[in-house]
Amino acid sequence: MLEECGLEYRVILIDITKGDQFKPEFLAISPNNRMPASVDYDVSGEPLSSFESGAVTSRLKTSSNCCLGRLRNPWAERVSSAAGYSF
Repeated sequence: MLEECGLEYRVILIDITKGDQFKPEFLAISPNNRMPASVDYDVSGEPLSSFESGAVTSRLKTSSNCCLGRLRNPWAERVSSAAGYSF
């Protein structure tokens, strides 16, 4: 989605076999060690973090005005949440 919207980004690899998701630097972005995680900046330059696929996608849609309406998929957002889905 970042590439589709023409946004610049930097990938930082988190090695879960080494426990990188529990390091303070990562927990500052994703307090419950969920991935993916993203840091965006508001208009004043303050960092805004989001984690888990649905939240990251939602944040990107609203902050970039890219793909608005095109990527609305409530089922995918629910499945990507910590609660999961139920039948």
